[in-house]
Order: sequence, then structure tokens, then C-alpha cells
Amino acid sequence: NFRNENVYLDIIKDAKAHGTPVLLLKKDNGGCPCIMNDYTEGFKALMDHVIKVHGAKDTVFFAGRKENDPESEKRIECYRQVLLENGLDFSYEQVEYGDYWSVPTVMALHRVLEKRGGKLPQAFFCANDYMAIALCEELERLGYTIPDDVIVTGFDGVREADYRIPQLSTCKEDHSALAAKALEIVKCFFEGRDVPDLTYNRFVPFFTESCGIITEGRSSL
Repeated sequence: NFRNENVYLDIIKDAKAHGTPVLLLKKDNGGCPCIMNDYTEGFKALMDHVIKVHGAKDTVFFAGRKENDPESEKRIECYRQVLLENGLDFSYEQVEYGDYWSVPTVMALHRVLEKRGGKLPQAFFCANDYMAIALCEELERLGYTIPDDVIVTGFDGVREADYRIPQLSTCKEDHSALAAKALEIVKCFFEGRDVPDLTYNRFVPFFTESCGIITEGRSSL
């Protein structure tokens, strides 16, 4: 992952000049095959599980940035679709913005509590794990218990999500599938077979303690 786009563009240019194939991961660039993430179905499955299995009909979504953030809008759209598919209404009144990190998330939680007269929803869905972790910590500081008082879920599958108590229900990239797809494309290079321009790798939901699954955490679709 290069912060300076010119670095990887120069690498691609030099590789092509020497007849060396290039495979990009999570970066789309014309002329090179790439593997991109497609998390929508996995993220929706996580929220759908909380609604269907745990009966959470009253929910709030913590998005990223409010403006100029296509990823935040994409994750809100996943939330909207899940609600509608479960016969529930969607409104932006159910959406707060935590900017993907702790301090704005804590502030957003207090806005939610003030707006709702101190009443918690049945579940908070967060657009990343760091917001979910900050939310859990602040809720616990206020005296609430997760998941008994409220369910909290994240997204990304960061290492900290696995280590906290209760363990965070989240959505993780399928690294095994990513490796298998990359190896298959490399084999295509060496065997002279056609290589797809674009391949997608999925995320999978991880249901564990913060949504009420008290057994060992597991990944599944």
C-alpha cells in the first residue's frame, strides 16, 4: 500500500518494460489485473443476523465522515438495504457520524442518548471496528453491559476486536480466499492463460460475544 501513487506507477512501468506481469491487490489501475474487496454481502449478513437472530428492530448506525466520503455512504446503503429487506423503515435520523475514530464516536453516542431521552437502541452497527470499540468502552463507562443492554458490531476485523472483552462481532476480509485468488492469477501468468482484469474478494461476518453469541467466535456466510 503506497501513499505516493507515483511509486507504484513507476514499479508497474518498470515491470512492463521487462515483460514482468503485475498483480495489484486492492488497487485498480488500468492495464493490470487486480483483486478488489467486495464487502457488501458480508457486512449486510452481519447486520441481518443481529436483526433476525437477536431480534434487534430498533437500531442506530455509526457511519464514517458525513461529507465527501463515498465509503461511508456505501456502508450506510448496506444498512438501509438490510432494514428494508427486513420490513423496517430507514431514516437518516438513525445514522450518526463517528469519523472512524474514538473521540467523535463518543460524542456521537452522547448525541444519540440525548436525542432518544437516554434510551438505548437494541443495537449499534458501526462502519469500522475502532468506532465500535470506542462505543463499547464508553457504554461500559456509563454502566451498560454488552450485549445484555445493547448489541454492538463493527467492521474491518482489526486485531483489537478479537482481544477485547466482550469479543467484538465484526466483518473480516477472507484472507485465505484472497491468497487462493492471487495464486490462481499468478498461475495464469505462468501458464499463458487469460487473466481476468478484475477479481473480487469477499468479507465474512464474525458472530461472537458483542452480539450475544457466547460460544467460540466463528466466521460464516
